[in-house]
Amino acid sequence: MIYCIGDSHVSFFSGSDKMIRTYPFVGRSKYFTCARLSPMTAHNSMNYAEVILLVSSKINVRSSDYVLLPLGETDCRAEFFPIKQLVGDGIHNAISETVDRYVKTILYLGNTRNILVWGVHGAGKSPGYGKGSQEERNIIIREFNEKLSTLCDENNIPFICIFDDMVDGNITKDGWLDADNIHLGQTSMPFVIEKFKELGLIK
Repeated sequence: MIYCIGDSHVSFFSGSDKMIRTYPFVGRSKYFTCARLSPMTAHNSMNYAEVILLVSSKINVRSSDYVLLPLGETDCRAEFFPIKQLVGDGIHNAISETVDRYVKTILYLGNTRNILVWGVHGAGKSPGYGKGSQEERNIIIREFNEKLSTLCDENNIPFICIFDDMVDGNITKDGWLDADNIHLGQTSMPFVIEKFKELGLIK
């Protein structure tokens, strides 16, 4: 079983376009069990590490199960673009720092849990409480995902991402996102399931 624990993006894996209630409510679909915590960023993910471990214990994550972490979308939508406006190319260092901090959390959790990392999906047309155009945010997301994927690979952490499938020329294709223009919609779920099947994570 795959247990999705994190911010509002775990709701997608519950099989509904509706936002699930926060833990102790637990959402379930055929392949995933979901516990939505408070809003969080990849940058400050270590602040939530003990909570993630506690919740994973309370919802009976076993040694053979996986915990999926879906963080980073908030960082890419709301945090990085203002940095770019202030320091220009310094944004690359900011992204690297956030990814490094996130990976430290991933490795810490990986000491006692099997961790999967879910990459950030394509940006919506409007910033949705964020900053920058869709194209600008997708450029940021691509760099974030590439750096995160590299470090996950170096540490043998499975990284699953559909960004390249849903983005063409820095424009997010229609039909992938929910009506809120931020979260993934259930129309993309069959494609996501195939991604997990290709990696042998679900049958």
